[in-house]
Amino acid sequence: MLFDNYLFARPFSLVYDNEEGNEEGNEEGNEGNEEGGNNEPKAKSYTQKQLNQMMADNRRKLTQQNEKLVGELNGLKDQANLTATERDELETRIETLQEQNMTKEEIAKKNAAKTTKAHDKALGDVSNERDAWKNRYTSERITTELYRVASEPAVVPEQVVQLLSPNSYLADKLDGAGKPTGEFETLIKFADVDEDGKAVQLSLSPEATVKRMQELPERFGNLFVNPGTGGIGGTSGAGNSQGGKMTANDLKDTGKYMVWRKKNPKADPTAYKG
Repeated sequence: MLFDNYLFARPFSLVYDNEEGNEEGNEEGNEGNEEGGNNEPKAKSYTQKQLNQMMADNRRKLTQQNEKLVGELNGLKDQANLTATERDELETRIETLQEQNMTKEEIAKKNAAKTTKAHDKALGDVSNERDAWKNRYTSERITTELYRVASEPAVVPEQVVQLLSPNSYLADKLDGAGKPTGEFETLIKFADVDEDGKAVQLSLSPEATVKRMQELPERFGNLFVNPGTGGIGGTSGAGNSQGGKMTANDLKDTGKYMVWRKKNPKADPTAYKG
């Protein structure tokens, strides 16, 4: 494997003070034992404090060696030419080395945090995917309905769709008793005025919105082929001036010409002079 030269840890053995002296002493002791008829070497005894200190020293040396090796492995992990498999292998080795210096409680806590993080990520991915599909469905449905209601009366349906889309949303469809039916309907927030001329905001269906827009030619008359007549003091919209007749000057206006062309697809615009 790529990283076989990197060992997890090197084994340590206890090193006792004055080993050479012990050997000489043991040889002398052995000679004395032989003379005395006893061949068993004399065992060296340690206090619990000495044993604890030796184990702590060994643990410290192992920790230092592992930290050095982890640093080397992290350096390898940063290389751009590693494959995904090699990177995963490095992550596993690094994690194993780090756990050698941890207690069981610390390892359990680390694993719990890792599991929680993985769960949160998976949940976030699912939520993001759900929201993406929801937004896509909502946008497609609203756009389709707006095109459907605007395609016939509007001069350029795209203009009406672009105007109404930002204020459109899906809402629960209610039955006659005001209870949700489990279906959705498109509604549009429409800024209007009431009978007293005060500003109000209505939630209208696409059909009702387009109809109301046609009734307000002073605001939307240029968007429709046959805009209706507004309320008191209302004026007719583009294309209806002079009783529906167009002059040569009117035809020079792009918006008016498109309205006229849609109403008179077979007429010859070159016949108008003036």
